[in-house]
Amino acid sequence: MKILKWLDIGLKRVEELILALSIITITVMVAGNTVSRNLNMGSWAFTEEISQLALYMATFMGISYVARQGRHISMSAVF
Repeated sequence: MKILKWLDIGLKRVEELILALSIITITVMVAGNTVSRNLNMGSWAFTEEISQLALYMATFMGISYVARQGRHISMSAVF
């Protein structure tokens, strides 16, 4: 049981690291592209692809992270 708990904690840390890096990547790419476009009149060609990949990673890893934490978004119907 200790091995499974240790692996669970390790996986949680890896998920947190991936989420943090993907959010930082999205921020740097979008902000950097905006500054570059306004200062140099040119856009980075690779920004959109990297930002999309980081967004997908943040979305799907975020789903697994909140499922692990038990913090699902719940919606109720209004009658």
